[in-house]
Amino acid sequence: MFVLEICEPGACFAGRMRCLAALARWEELSDLCKEYWTPADAVTRLEIAPMAANAAWNMGEWDQMAEYVSRLDDGDETKLRTAGNNASSGDGSSNGTFYRAVLSVRRGKYDEAREYVERARKCLATELAALVSVLH
Repeated sequence: MFVLEICEPGACFAGRMRCLAALARWEELSDLCKEYWTPADAVTRLEIAPMAANAAWNMGEWDQMAEYVSRLDDGDETKLRTAGNNASSGDGSSNGTFYRAVLSVRRGKYDEAREYVERARKCLATELAALVSVLH
């Protein structure tokens, strides 16, 4: 006999978000992100922020994108990475720096965008090195 376990309402939303992002269904993803963003805890926000930022970018929702991006790591290695530090969440990825570069270009702050692009390149180099070391 098989027992089917149903997720509590809202418990499977991150998986739904990943599927919607993979399918490039930006409007649905954006709506779902808006629904779950406010009640989400800091850890959950960090998990969904890259998908939410991507959806907001594709929908042209710049203020919403800025809110999501504010939760991501800004690539500044000089900052102490703690859970309570919103500017540098320590997610260890290039997402935050890349999305900040996009927002800076949108705002016409090209020097700032250049700095974020450089940070993103450094983060990507680190991520790539880690992947290569795992493969060998």
